[in-house]
Amino acid sequence: MVRDIIDNSMGSDLIKMSPEIEEATAAMKRFLYNDVYTRPEIDVAVQRSKNLLRQIAEWYTGHPDELMKHIKYPIPEGQSLNRTLVDYLASMTDDFALRRFQEIFVPHYAFPDSKPRKTETKNQ
Repeated sequence: MVRDIIDNSMGSDLIKMSPEIEEATAAMKRFLYNDVYTRPEIDVAVQRSKNLLRQIAEWYTGHPDELMKHIKYPIPEGQSLNRTLVDYLASMTDDFALRRFQEIFVPHYAFPDSKPRKTETKNQ
């Protein structure tokens, strides 16, 4: 698909696909939306993902300085915090969103003077 887009867009003002790849892409989208994304078995996972992202969004809305610490790209002048937050959330992979959720909401304890305990292993 990528190679086709490159080949069909070279020397043009438009980014485009060949008709064959465009039809294959449309068929893939139909399959994904009809047979994968809408399956009842994934409803629970989808709802959990929505809840996780909603909680992260609400937290960053109340802590905009924390959001800005994580933004690694220039923000267009005049762009709202909400737009910046939506862009940030949209860029997250599943694993990254889970890690960020844990960093925000799961307590982390550090004991400054503690040393790891040596575990005793017995030869059996």
